[in-house]
Amino acid sequence: MKLIVIVLFLFLSHGVLGQEVNNSLKRDKTNIYYDAAWRYFTFEKEVTKKTTTVLFEESYFTQFIPNKIENLTIVAINPYDRRFLKKIRKDKKVEVLKISPLKVTPTGQFKVSIVYFDVINPNRRNIEFKNKGGVDVIYSYDNSSKKFLFKGIQ
Repeated sequence: MKLIVIVLFLFLSHGVLGQEVNNSLKRDKTNIYYDAAWRYFTFEKEVTKKTTTVLFEESYFTQFIPNKIENLTIVAINPYDRRFLKKIRKDKKVEVLKISPLKVTPTGQFKVSIVYFDVINPNRRNIEFKNKGGVDVIYSYDNSSKKFLFKGIQ
């Protein structure tokens, strides 16, 4: 049953959840990193059930993700910043998402990977990133319309 729901989501999401994605530099809904994060949160409902604030590891790409997506507040953090280390010491474990650069697959499609980590501070000197998995948000590029087309989530 779960497989059927996922397959239906992937087939229907292109038309129902479609939005224009045509760049990687603007900080709005047309940005591929914004779209990948939005589709991840739509697909991965467990994330949105647990929290209203999502932490992304600060990188060049997080600057293109707006501070809000739907009901979620997006916060870019530096895991080596003193304030973040204090939060880890207090909370013992913090979940952080990392978004990767746009990559071209061998089949000519494009993907944005989103990986999630538990960040822990076991001995006050070091922090550890424990990889909990991730997803690839897959796109193709339509040269005639100059847009990225969402293909699915793997």
